[in-house]
Amino acid sequence: MKRFVLPYLRLGISRRSLLKAMNCVLLAWIVMGQAAAEETKEWKTTKGEIWQAEYLGKGDDDYVILQHSPAKRQSYRIEEFSQEAKDFLTRRSAALGTPLDDQKLAKMVRLPNNADSTIRLPLRFILVHGIVMNKNGVAMRMWVSPQQVKESILPEINRIWEKANIQWDLECMIDRPFEEIADSKNAIASIERSTRDGMNVDNARRTERIGALSGVKQSHPSIHQIYLFPFLGSTYQGFATIGGNVAFLGVFSDKASGGKKPPTACLLTETEPMKFGSIGRTAGHELGHNLGLLHPDRKTQKEFHRLMGGIKHGYNLTAEEITTARKHAILRAEAILAAAKSTSDPK
Repeated sequence: MKRFVLPYLRLGISRRSLLKAMNCVLLAWIVMGQAAAEETKEWKTTKGEIWQAEYLGKGDDDYVILQHSPAKRQSYRIEEFSQEAKDFLTRRSAALGTPLDDQKLAKMVRLPNNADSTIRLPLRFILVHGIVMNKNGVAMRMWVSPQQVKESILPEINRIWEKANIQWDLECMIDRPFEEIADSKNAIASIERSTRDGMNVDNARRTERIGALSGVKQSHPSIHQIYLFPFLGSTYQGFATIGGNVAFLGVFSDKASGGKKPPTACLLTETEPMKFGSIGRTAGHELGHNLGLLHPDRKTQKEFHRLMGGIKHGYNLTAEEITTARKHAILRAEAILAAAKSTSDPK
């Protein structure tokens, strides 16, 4: 280590700056290592054949969907896979869980007993597979695993929202093969080119195309859902509907560099104070939009380091934001309970 560090110290680079840079490299290496570990490329069959493909998810009945190339997607019966492949599919299914019916979702809801008690809501994650996006020489695909959602992302969301006494419990995760839409190839390329520049023609239908490719029309009407997508466009990390129940997060982003450097895999979480941002914090921010919160007005902003952005981003929620979020969380809980009641009542 000394042999590595000394030449840089002689160049006038401070030890603190050097260690900070090394830490960033280490974090990137860890994240990319996780990404590589999730890519399943070879599938053995009972006949001893090997299929080169990316796993997308389980289809109807006993079928499994594989993506062999950008233009070739195919379904196979589970019986065609080797025992090793079957074991992977079994573990994957167990990790993802199963979507619940309205009655079971209602049992996950907890309304507050008083003004300060905890509100609990179900949360579903959708992992969009099969798309490989490219930006400045970086190939981007889904790399987040069910384990990382459970052990890193969801706990970070709940840590952030603990101050408002709003908590989410995982309902399930879904491996979603991307939807084939009209001219999918050009739609994906348009998202890759999109920027925050108001004159950028590719930005006009960006969110619409991401939603269509993600199969957003299949969303549950009541519960909160987070879609994980490879890349949302230059300097974007997420977006959501105000007061709605759907949010989108990119697992790659170039926001930290303002779009000046190639995208990198996002951190799952990061310790405070915020430096680069993370999937966990972005999820907390976008859920804030679902709970009725807007970005602060930079001209009148008096509190800083806030979850909802503005000047100096961070993790804080104002008293007014907490009140608004709790009102929307209660409305969301009541909608889930009403859906359960309507499906259980005899017609």
